[in-house]
Amino acid sequence: MSKDRVGQIRIEFAHSLVFIKPYLESDMNLKEQISDIITELRHDPNKEVIDAIESCEFRLLQSKKKMSKEEEKNDI
Repeated sequence: MSKDRVGQIRIEFAHSLVFIKPYLESDMNLKEQISDIITELRHDPNKEVIDAIESCEFRLLQSKKKMSKEEEKNDI
């Protein structure tokens, strides 16, 4: 889907990464493949795809920070 010739498909794929990437983090091969796909999408000729992947990365970072803070609270 990340290489689909229809830009909207690539955009939707980028948005879906927010939901599926956390479940794939434990598998190093999949994690590496997802990382490569994100890199490809960052260089997409379609500006909207780039915006979508940047939004995805921002939301993933926010999610990680939130989880980290929650884990810190639970450790106390």
